[in-house]
Amino acid sequence: MQASDPIAGLWVVADTAADGVLTLTMTGELSITTAETARTQLTALLERSPAPQARLDLSGLDFCDLAGLRLLLHVSAQTAAAGRAVRVSAASPAVDYLLTLTRTAPSLGYQPAAESPPDGTRSA
Repeated sequence: MQASDPIAGLWVVADTAADGVLTLTMTGELSITTAETARTQLTALLERSPAPQARLDLSGLDFCDLAGLRLLLHVSAQTAAAGRAVRVSAASPAVDYLLTLTRTAPSLGYQPAAESPPDGTRSA
C-alpha cells in the first residue's frame, strides 16, 4: 500500500490487489483547489504501477466539484490512451449523484445507484 502526501483535505492511497488490479482510494474533497495536485499524484501512481487495470474508489470523497469531475474524466481518457483501463468502482452518495446528474458515469465505467436524491442522501 502506498499513500500520497495529503493535499489540503484530500488523500490518495494506492494498493495492488491479489488479482493485479491497482486500487486508488481517494478520501476528503476533490475540488478546484486540490484537482491539479491530485492529477499529478494520480498520474504518478498510475505510471509507477504495471497493473493493466485500475479502480478508483471514491466512496471516501465528501465533496467533488466540476473541476474534480474533469480531473477524473481526464485521468480516465489519459489511461485509456495508454492502453490501460481505469474505472470508478465505488462512489460516495455525493459523487454518485454528480456522475448521474452529469451523465458521465458510463465514461468512467461506473454503475450508479438506482436513484440518487438531489441532496446526495439515500432513502432506506
